[in-house]
Amino acid sequence: MSIGKIMSIKDIANRLGIEANLLRVWIHRGKLPQPTMYLSNSPVWYSDIIEHWIANDTWYKSLQDKKMRSKLKKGQ
Repeated sequence: MSIGKIMSIKDIANRLGIEANLLRVWIHRGKLPQPTMYLSNSPVWYSDIIEHWIANDTWYKSLQDKKMRSKLKKGQ
């Protein structure tokens, strides 16, 4: 696995299409992998770790499934 670039909370929130505050809640609830390191007291992750989490985390996938089902119900 290559290291990839460093992603901040803002970067990850943008990648997921959510607000940074929601991502902070998920972090507080332990839904994301442990940060790679802290820069200026802010957690950061290698992009490869986040991409792997997006592709493989069952909790995140269940959110995506619920979101898709909701869109189908609304006819979007």
